[in-house]
Amino acid sequence: MIIDIRWQKVFRDLWDNKARTLLVALAIAVGVFAFGVVANARGVILSELEREYIDSSPATAIMTVSPFDDSLVDFVSGLRQVEVAEGRYETVINLEESPGNWKSFNLYAISDFDDIEVAKFTPESGQWPPRRREVLLERSSYNIPDFPTGETLHIELADGSTQDLTVVGTVHDVVQFPAENYGEGYGYISFDTLNWLIGSRDYNKLYIALNDTSSRSEIEHTITDIQERIENEGYIVSSSDIPKTHWGMNIITTLVVVLGVIGAFSLILSGFLVINTTSAILQQQTKQIGMMKTIGARSKQLLVVYLASMLVYGLMAVCISVPLGVIGAQTFARFVAGRINFDIVNFTLSPTILFLQIFIGLIVPPLAAVIPILRGTWITAREAIYDQQSSDALQKKGDIDRLIEKLRGLPRPLMLSLRNTFRRRGRLRLTLGTLIIASSVFIAIFSVRTGMLTMVYNIFHLMEYDVAVDFQTDQPIDTLLREARRIDGVQNCEAWNINKGQHIRDDGSEGQNVTIFGLPPDSRYSNPIIEEGRWLNSGNVNEVVFTKDILIDNPEMQIGKEITLEVDGEEETLVIVGAVSPLGSPTADGFAFITDTYYQSHWGTRNYARRLIIETSRHTQDFQLDVAQALSDHFKDSVDFPVTQTTSIISFRNGITSNFNIIIILLFVVALLLAVVGGLGLAGTMSLNVLERTREIAVMRAVGATNFSVWGIVIAEGIVISLISSLFGALLAYPVGLALNRAVGMAFIDGPFDYYYSLEGVTIWAIFSIILAIISCWTPAFRAVQISVREALAYE
Repeated sequence: MIIDIRWQKVFRDLWDNKARTLLVALAIAVGVFAFGVVANARGVILSELEREYIDSSPATAIMTVSPFDDSLVDFVSGLRQVEVAEGRYETVINLEESPGNWKSFNLYAISDFDDIEVAKFTPESGQWPPRRREVLLERSSYNIPDFPTGETLHIELADGSTQDLTVVGTVHDVVQFPAENYGEGYGYISFDTLNWLIGSRDYNKLYIALNDTSSRSEIEHTITDIQERIENEGYIVSSSDIPKTHWGMNIITTLVVVLGVIGAFSLILSGFLVINTTSAILQQQTKQIGMMKTIGARSKQLLVVYLASMLVYGLMAVCISVPLGVIGAQTFARFVAGRINFDIVNFTLSPTILFLQIFIGLIVPPLAAVIPILRGTWITAREAIYDQQSSDALQKKGDIDRLIEKLRGLPRPLMLSLRNTFRRRGRLRLTLGTLIIASSVFIAIFSVRTGMLTMVYNIFHLMEYDVAVDFQTDQPIDTLLREARRIDGVQNCEAWNINKGQHIRDDGSEGQNVTIFGLPPDSRYSNPIIEEGRWLNSGNVNEVVFTKDILIDNPEMQIGKEITLEVDGEEETLVIVGAVSPLGSPTADGFAFITDTYYQSHWGTRNYARRLIIETSRHTQDFQLDVAQALSDHFKDSVDFPVTQTTSIISFRNGITSNFNIIIILLFVVALLLAVVGGLGLAGTMSLNVLERTREIAVMRAVGATNFSVWGIVIAEGIVISLISSLFGALLAYPVGLALNRAVGMAFIDGPFDYYYSLEGVTIWAIFSIILAIISCWTPAFRAVQISVREALAYE
């Protein structure tokens, strides 16, 4: 088989410069890989989550109602707007995870496991349904108490009594938050077990699915109407939760968009490397182009030859990136699914995305290289053969060259590195562009991380205590404080009121669910960061302060406006006077703060409270947990005050921080991909620079330059480039960080985090970029050292 002479040239150029070929192919492959991972994973994640959520027949609304039986369920089911209604009993108990270590545990009682029509969950393993004194665990709960099937759960009920339940299997409930992320476990029992535990078969939760769920506003009005009908029947509806969609959908959508944008950057940076490489190839082969033209080659033919070389780069990149992209998408999708608590059942690759991957991989190199190729091939034979424009000596000196010449006292090798850095300004600009984008994104991610951690810090200005003890009912404050001080390790304490409430809109419909705190405005254990307005005044004043996320979600709620809150069926009108930092967790309602005096006057009992705030003498997590357990035991055994839960603030903070770290880790992975592309670009630039200076290096060697000196010149040039890129990247990181901060913030708190420019990120990138430069320049520097004087002087 005879290969056309033009294709022989293409393959010879690629083969003779194997390192350069591999560098370009890898750089393109990284960009195509990032695109494939994000695009394939996005489609699979969103479709699988939506499928599993819809298959669970999610409730349109979940109402918390005073105890009721099947007669209310039948009444609601018979309403025209209701497709199905179902009653359940839900409570929070304490679970002994290990001897003396108790953790909150959500318990759900189901009347008929074989006839669940709304908010379905499915058996995973073991027995179905559970019998009397048996429990099924939601599968993610295994990460909290590591109890296998057949083991016994030792639980403590709200009245302080303890019982044992046998674990007989696991279920999967797609709407539950993963226990390992949010510190909660979930168990499912029969009503026979419920009757054995609390002596009742009543429901307290009403799950409703409507016939028409097309409009959010219509849903809210319909649920409000149903609530009024229920209350007219003599029941109290304390809250109505109307889920918009699965709680993880917004987080996933935002995360995928951010990762996709960063992945697109990596593809653009790959194009920069192609431009650099193509320009250098054409510069080196200018005389070859002239000779080919003298024997009849036309510019269009030469254009095809060099575009074919670029196409081969793309083909190699596609062969590398597409298979790896599929593996990466599977890994990424399953990682996200595990964090959101759903399954990837059908990992179906989109033919469209695969086609786009291949198309992008093949089109990016020729597209990026077309302008340099046109410039290099559209010259006359005479210009090409007698080309002198590439001579560095004939280039005009710029301001930077003159500035370098004025520098004194620097070692000659360093001066030479500085001069070499700015010799090829076009190539330098593209190389710097690659590294600047990589550095700006890297630093911006550190800024987002700082904003997240600052938000956590601001949250705990609201909770400047060590342990919280919640009681089943309001208890006398004097008794709470006196008995708490009896426990070793309690340094100080304070009583707060706490309850669940709901915003009532002007038209009477149910609005935002809130956790309402009634606390002393001058409390030493709450020092909130005020984002708008002011904090509460003392006394029996009808003022309320919300967390900022509530005001963002409800534009009609503004500072200075009157709003209505309902607690246990009682409505009160208050004035919004301020907003504080949001909690920032999908597991939490918003927070509302009023004075303890107002709360006790309107929703509670004077001098009674439901939460005890503790300051411990030591502030470690283990010590806090020990004090919390001692308090729980004392109030249940010695005082007969039923405790619903105890909370260690350090444990709570660590749980929130771990959720944010998941996002940060994913962002850093993609940022490192950008850094890899930047490193490959720098390596390619330095390889081209060494190749072009072969004779120069030979002359230095001939006049006595040591291997170390030659090696140092190349490494120093790479470090100079990396430091320059770090400087400009640090400047660009500010606007990039603002955009990234807003995008990630929208996923968690429906608004941007407070933005803090990260000097820590600048420092870490500067160090990392120097290391990256040394690694990237190592091979070119080693090649420069290996050049013999004789071969170098004979180089063309």
